[in-house]
Amino acid sequence: AVDNPKNYQVWFHRRRVVERARPDVGAELAFVAEALEEDAKNYHAWGYRQWLLRTLGGWEHELSYCAKLLDDDCFNNSAWNQRMFVLQETGALKDPGAVRTELSFARKHLEAGADNAAPWNYALGLVEASDCAEDAAWLAEACRVVLASAPACVPAAATLVDMYAASGSDSLVEEAAALCRSLATQWDQIRSKYWALREAELRGGGGVGAQPSTTPSA
Repeated sequence: AVDNPKNYQVWFHRRRVVERARPDVGAELAFVAEALEEDAKNYHAWGYRQWLLRTLGGWEHELSYCAKLLDDDCFNNSAWNQRMFVLQETGALKDPGAVRTELSFARKHLEAGADNAAPWNYALGLVEASDCAEDAAWLAEACRVVLASAPACVPAAATLVDMYAASGSDSLVEEAAALCRSLATQWDQIRSKYWALREAELRGGGGVGAQPSTTPSA
């Protein structure tokens, strides 16, 4: 795995060895961390790490590990994904206090750089999972505050589109469609066809593919 870190057969074989040997989980997690230091996007290593946590445990230090990776590189989507994985697997998403803590974590990274889509996506995932009106209102307001001073902040606008599209409110769906128009014609022209399609869906069918979510306040 060290010499051939992207060889999925090696990682799969290591699983079988670990199943029989039951080594110290801390040492094994450290081994995976070394592989991820070489390539933070090694999906085989991340998949093995997730399997390892499910099999031998070690959850108590995983959020700290992800936080360290994100301090080093806040654009590390794999680390954001791993953080959400931990919350899902441990049941923390059902704990309002844990969700608030994670929203604060996301807010810290948003304050460091609102153009980073990863913390916006993470916060949206938390809000959708918590189904809490207060959390949804906070995220929607955070988007609006950013857009008031930086209307070209695509991640903030995209987050608001998703929230409004899933709200079930005709007026908010209309605002989402208007945002899509602005994204297509001004702020994200490289994806103009995508945003034009989203606008058409919203105006024609109330948001095709939108998932039910807590309605954010306008």
